[in-house]
Amino acid sequence: MTKLQWLEMKDFTLSSPLWVASSHFTGNQAAIRHWVTQSPSAITLKTTSEKLGGDGRSGHRTLQPIDSDSFYCDGPKSLELLNLEATKKLLAFAKNMLPNSKIGISILLGEDYKKCDCEISPFNPDFVELNLKYSFRTHVADCEPILEQIAEKTLFIQSEVDKFLAIFKDKPVFIKLTREIPWLGSTTEMHSIVKSLHNHGNAGLIVANTAKHIIPPTMAGSSYALENGILAGSKLFEKTYQLVKVIYPIAKKMRIPIIATGGISNYKRVLDILAAGASAIQLCSVFQVNGLTYYSRLRERLIGIIHENKLQNYMNFMTNLHNNSLIVYPSSQLTYHSRFYAYSFKDFFSKAKRIDIVNMYGRTWLKQGNLQVLEASISRPGVQLRYFLMSSKSPYIPLIAKMWNRDVDEIRNNITNVKSMLINCLKSACHPKSSVEFYEHTRCPFFSLYLTECAALFVPYSIGKETPFMPIYQFSSEEEEYARLENQIMELSFFSNDFVTTEVQQWELNEASL
Repeated sequence: MTKLQWLEMKDFTLSSPLWVASSHFTGNQAAIRHWVTQSPSAITLKTTSEKLGGDGRSGHRTLQPIDSDSFYCDGPKSLELLNLEATKKLLAFAKNMLPNSKIGISILLGEDYKKCDCEISPFNPDFVELNLKYSFRTHVADCEPILEQIAEKTLFIQSEVDKFLAIFKDKPVFIKLTREIPWLGSTTEMHSIVKSLHNHGNAGLIVANTAKHIIPPTMAGSSYALENGILAGSKLFEKTYQLVKVIYPIAKKMRIPIIATGGISNYKRVLDILAAGASAIQLCSVFQVNGLTYYSRLRERLIGIIHENKLQNYMNFMTNLHNNSLIVYPSSQLTYHSRFYAYSFKDFFSKAKRIDIVNMYGRTWLKQGNLQVLEASISRPGVQLRYFLMSSKSPYIPLIAKMWNRDVDEIRNNITNVKSMLINCLKSACHPKSSVEFYEHTRCPFFSLYLTECAALFVPYSIGKETPFMPIYQFSSEEEEYARLENQIMELSFFSNDFVTTEVQQWELNEASL
């Protein structure tokens, strides 16, 4: 158990330093259900605003990838914020569904805190967060002084923090700072906020929120800029790290825990931010990139580091990180297997829930018993298989035939036979609660790729005569190369024709799509 008592927070413990931030992943009952299998240490529900919020279901949210692990997000206030009634229902539901997780609420700056307390306290949230959101953003007309506006906003924020702490004096409380505050650091104003938290005696800082951001057209992939939403993902990390690093000496002196959030996308960044002074980490955008199951994978990696260093618990783990005395053994970026056909795909797929396979035609691979491996995999419930195969009508087949000294018709027949064999076999083997998607494309990826939620296998094809001694390069899902390979599959799907529906009962080929 990670106990924050050493930082003088009462009545608040975590089973791990990983915490699910207030976001669209915590904004309705469907989202909460997805967390049951992950059993997170803590969850903050979507921010509450009686003035602006809705039911958490109405409206449309825009998600625009900016790079492999950052994205732009925008949505109406009725979707991005919850009203009190929606918060009460969601809190009761979350407490029931996740009895082993700390469930907290987030309240937007400027709300009627007393009313929120009266309405929500009967549902017994484990903690309460004040979300400063973008309260320090300035809007200055031409020739209008800025310093007076900054001073007014500073006084307003301090006043609201004090008011919030007074109303929620008997609960663990966290103040979620806004990235737009320019005076974060060792300033009188920062000391004043931290001192207020110290006087409360049961409070912490969350550093920091997402960032209001304008995305240029070339980054947005359009002819216009994206201007009204926020930037989330790894691009926020360096700023988050700097903020934690600067605030930590002040927070440490007054025994205030820092919960870091923003751009923490893998275990290496978790270690960096804990070493900078954070006591726990709120995660959000990492799930948009890697899926919700990444929570348990990240937790398992931290447990592995604890064991490697012969530490007893998360408490010792964080203490060692804060003291810069922890030796971390990084996971190997690459595992090399010299012989493709000697590799055990049975072990690789045995526990996978998500499988993506890219083959030129895969006839020899399937003859090694791997078709039975795939059948066994999808006979389990909850497995999602996507198979990408080169089309027999690809314009690259004559080139491949020449390079491999093969007959063009032979390769086309091999592809046709593999397609027929796959569809017939996978159709009969698929569990009713699993799914299979079969794609054909006209591109020429000169490699095979096998990817699960845990790892990726990359097999470059030989140039010239085929050989059974092709190597395999294996990458963990924690590595950047895994993300790049996963992106290759995503790009390939854009140029593929879906020949088989994901509904197992409707296996039909659509030859007209080529």
